[in-house]
Amino acid sequence: SLRSMDFAQAMREVSLDASPPHGLPPCGCCRPILPPQGRQAAPAILVHADPQDVGRADDDRATAAALQRMLGAEGLLRVFGLPSAAGARRIRCRGMNHVFMVAHAGRLAKCVRPQAEHFSEAREAGRL
Repeated sequence: SLRSMDFAQAMREVSLDASPPHGLPPCGCCRPILPPQGRQAAPAILVHADPQDVGRADDDRATAAALQRMLGAEGLLRVFGLPSAAGARRIRCRGMNHVFMVAHAGRLAKCVRPQAEHFSEAREAGRL
């Protein structure tokens, strides 16, 4: 394991230049992100219960039950393409503003609740 001073020294020597190697065309991550043409509003989903219940679920069965209560059959169909939450798994990871992340039917859904403008993941990514 690296000691703090070793890590700090290593970070000073790392190049953070994101440009592509000489002679190669720029990839998508090296160009500025442009807003999509014809931007549309995301569809609204009616929430019937507290999303925190999904984030607090102890196991997969409790996750599925909380997700079913929260979204109902119609919401589940819009998010996961199925009217049932049976088989849904909560992904146990933390991030800024995360309420929960769930994998179900080959899809991943992330629920966030912004706490304040300066805690935005998008703003933090832009800053870095």
